[in-house]
Amino acid sequence: MNTKVIQFSLCLFLGATVTACASQASRPLAERAIASIALADSALEIAELSGAREYAPVQLRTAHEKKTAADKAIYASKYRQAQLLGAEAHADARLAQAATEVAKAQQKLAQEQDKIEVLQPVVLVPVKESLMGEEQP
Repeated sequence: MNTKVIQFSLCLFLGATVTACASQASRPLAERAIASIALADSALEIAELSGAREYAPVQLRTAHEKKTAADKAIYASKYRQAQLLGAEAHADARLAQAATEVAKAQQKLAQEQDKIEVLQPVVLVPVKESLMGEEQP
Protein backbone atom coordinates (compact mmCIF):
# COMPACT_ATOMS: atom_id res chain seq x y z
CA MET A 1 0.00 0.00 0.00
CA ASN A 2 1.27 3.42 -0.86
CA THR A 3 2.17 5.14 2.41
CA LYS A 4 1.81 8.61 0.91
CA VAL A 5 -1.84 7.87 0.06
CA ILE A 6 -2.47 6.68 3.60
CA GLN A 7 -0.69 9.69 5.08
CA PHE A 8 -2.70 12.04 2.87
CA SER A 9 -5.94 10.30 3.85
CA LEU A 10 -5.05 10.52 7.52
CA CYS A 11 -4.39 14.24 7.14
CA LEU A 12 -7.78 14.70 5.51
CA PHE A 13 -9.41 12.66 8.24
CA LEU A 14 -7.73 14.64 11.02
CA GLY A 15 -8.68 17.91 9.35
CA ALA A 16 -12.29 16.81 9.08
CA THR A 17 -12.26 15.65 12.71
CA VAL A 18 -10.93 18.97 13.97
CA THR A 19 -13.42 20.89 11.85
CA ALA A 20 -16.35 18.75 12.94
CA CYS A 21 -15.46 18.91 16.62
CA ALA A 22 -14.92 22.66 16.73
CA SER A 23 -17.81 24.38 18.47
CA GLN A 24 -20.32 21.57 17.95
CA ALA A 25 -22.81 23.02 20.41
CA SER A 26 -23.11 26.37 18.67
CA ARG A 27 -23.64 24.92 15.21
CA PRO A 28 -27.09 24.28 13.78
CA LEU A 29 -28.22 20.66 13.76
CA ALA A 30 -28.10 20.43 9.95
CA GLU A 31 -24.43 21.48 9.92
CA ARG A 32 -23.58 18.98 12.66
CA ALA A 33 -25.29 16.23 10.67
CA ILE A 34 -23.35 17.17 7.54
CA ALA A 35 -20.09 17.22 9.52
CA SER A 36 -20.89 13.82 10.98
CA ILE A 37 -21.44 12.38 7.52
CA ALA A 38 -18.22 13.99 6.27
CA LEU A 39 -16.31 12.30 9.10
CA ALA A 40 -17.91 8.99 8.15
CA ASP A 41 -16.87 9.52 4.52
CA SER A 42 -13.27 10.16 5.55
CA ALA A 43 -13.17 7.16 7.87
CA LEU A 44 -14.67 4.93 5.16
CA GLU A 45 -12.05 6.05 2.67
CA ILE A 46 -9.24 5.39 5.12
CA ALA A 47 -10.67 1.97 6.01
CA GLU A 48 -10.88 1.04 2.35
CA LEU A 49 -7.33 2.24 1.70
CA SER A 50 -6.10 0.14 4.61
CA GLY A 51 -7.57 -2.99 3.03
CA ALA A 52 -10.85 -3.40 4.90
CA ARG A 53 -12.59 -4.79 1.81
CA GLU A 54 -10.38 -7.85 2.13
CA TYR A 55 -9.84 -8.10 5.89
CA ALA A 56 -13.02 -6.64 7.45
CA PRO A 57 -15.79 -6.77 4.83
CA VAL A 58 -18.65 -7.15 7.31
CA GLN A 59 -17.69 -4.11 9.38
CA LEU A 60 -17.05 -2.10 6.22
CA ARG A 61 -20.41 -3.06 4.74
CA THR A 62 -22.15 -2.07 7.99
CA ALA A 63 -20.42 1.31 7.90
CA HIS A 64 -21.47 1.86 4.28
CA GLU A 65 -25.07 0.93 5.07
CA LYS A 66 -25.22 3.39 7.95
CA LYS A 67 -23.59 6.09 5.82
CA THR A 68 -26.20 5.50 3.11
CA ALA A 69 -28.96 5.71 5.71
CA ALA A 70 -27.45 8.96 7.01
CA ASP A 71 -27.45 10.40 3.49
CA LYS A 72 -31.13 9.49 3.10
CA ALA A 73 -31.94 11.07 6.46
CA ILE A 74 -30.24 14.33 5.40
CA TYR A 75 -32.34 14.47 2.24
CA ALA A 76 -35.47 13.86 4.34
CA SER A 77 -34.43 16.73 6.66
CA LYS A 78 -34.09 14.29 9.59
CA TYR A 79 -30.93 15.97 10.81
CA ARG A 80 -30.70 14.40 14.27
CA GLN A 81 -31.10 10.92 12.79
CA ALA A 82 -28.55 11.76 10.10
CA GLN A 83 -26.07 12.97 12.71
CA LEU A 84 -26.44 9.79 14.77
CA LEU A 85 -26.19 7.51 11.75
CA GLY A 86 -23.16 9.44 10.54
CA ALA A 87 -21.50 8.98 13.92
CA GLU A 88 -22.31 5.26 13.85
CA ALA A 89 -20.97 4.92 10.32
CA HIS A 90 -17.80 6.71 11.42
CA ALA A 91 -17.37 4.34 14.38
CA ASP A 92 -18.03 1.28 12.22
CA ALA A 93 -15.51 2.45 9.62
CA ARG A 94 -12.90 2.95 12.35
CA LEU A 95 -13.74 -0.54 13.63
CA ALA A 96 -13.22 -1.94 10.11
CA GLN A 97 -9.86 -0.19 9.91
CA ALA A 98 -8.81 -1.54 13.32
CA ALA A 99 -9.97 -5.06 12.43
CA THR A 100 -7.96 -4.81 9.23
CA GLU A 101 -4.83 -3.82 11.12
CA VAL A 102 -5.34 -6.70 13.56
CA ALA A 103 -5.81 -9.19 10.71
CA LYS A 104 -2.70 -7.91 8.94
CA ALA A 105 -0.68 -8.16 12.16
CA GLN A 106 -1.92 -11.71 12.75
CA GLN A 107 -1.03 -12.64 9.20
CA LYS A 108 2.45 -11.16 9.61
CA LEU A 109 2.88 -12.99 12.92
CA ALA A 110 1.94 -16.30 11.30
CA GLN A 111 4.49 -15.67 8.52
CA GLU A 112 7.22 -14.90 11.03
CA GLN A 113 6.35 -17.98 13.07
CA ASP A 114 6.62 -20.10 9.93
CA LYS A 115 10.08 -18.64 9.30
CA ILE A 116 11.12 -19.47 12.85
CA GLU A 117 9.92 -23.05 12.47
CA VAL A 118 11.96 -23.42 9.28
CA LEU A 119 15.10 -21.87 10.75
CA GLN A 120 14.93 -23.44 14.18
CA PRO A 121 16.28 -26.89 13.16
CA VAL A 122 18.98 -25.30 11.02
CA VAL A 123 20.23 -23.16 13.89
CA LEU A 124 19.66 -25.49 16.84
CA VAL A 125 21.17 -28.68 15.39
CA PRO A 126 24.68 -27.22 14.93
CA VAL A 127 24.51 -25.62 18.39
CA LYS A 128 23.38 -28.88 19.95
CA GLU A 129 26.10 -30.83 18.13
CA SER A 130 28.67 -28.28 19.21
CA LEU A 131 27.60 -28.58 22.84
CA MET A 132 27.51 -32.37 22.66
CA GLY A 133 31.05 -32.40 21.21
CA GLU A 134 32.37 -30.25 24.06
CA GLU A 135 30.98 -32.56 26.74
CA GLN A 136 32.83 -35.64 25.45
CA PRO A 137 36.33 -36.32 26.89
